[in-house]
Amino acid sequence: MQDARPSYPLEAIKFVAGLVAGNKELSTTVDLAAGTGKLTAQLVNYFPNITAVEPGDEMRKVFIENLPCVKILKGYAHNIPIKSDSVDAVFIGQAFHWFANVESLNEIYRILKKKGILILIWNLENNATKWVKEIRELYEKFESDTPQYRLGQWKNVFNNEGVKLKFSNPYREKSFSFSLKNVARDLVINRAFSKSYISVLSDNQKEELKHAINEILDRNGFLDGQTEYPYITDVIYMKKI
Repeated sequence: MQDARPSYPLEAIKFVAGLVAGNKELSTTVDLAAGTGKLTAQLVNYFPNITAVEPGDEMRKVFIENLPCVKILKGYAHNIPIKSDSVDAVFIGQAFHWFANVESLNEIYRILKKKGILILIWNLENNATKWVKEIRELYEKFESDTPQYRLGQWKNVFNNEGVKLKFSNPYREKSFSFSLKNVARDLVINRAFSKSYISVLSDNQKEELKHAINEILDRNGFLDGQTEYPYITDVIYMKKI
């Protein structure tokens, strides 16, 4: 199901790479909560010395298969195995909302050099398109209490007075729009099923969800292999003070 998750648009990757000062080939960078390496694979083209950090054993195993030449360490947002004041930039893709707390930001602050930069990036299906909106409404009702970027609760940690003393405040934002071209129906379905809260549903619930998604696509005239799947990429960035 990881293949159903899109890479980041080149425009966004160029932008975040440009936020890192100095010679990029010599920059020390970290992709935190790197997963299977989707973001790392794009960043390594700009930052050959990038180090990935990922807590999940299975995720790291896939990462090594995908990117055997990139260093990856077992670590957590609150316990990063990197020495203090040594990193020019920390990147976090699709994950910060899972550990948006003071403890994690203190640890990121610890490893960043002075004026080093923290860059958060998320892809999100663009619900300005009717069928995308309907499908999102269909599966998002299963979110329960799982942390979600779209809800914005991750922002609250930046109101903490201690955090304000460590990172530039307010943080800065930039958004990019892009679309996947000539999308197959199966990819739309697999994208919904790649959500962690969907993967734990019963077989009956999954079958009902799949049927409902197909109904939405049919009703909206979705042409298999001929339709665009619109996304928004949001970038949040701030510097260590």
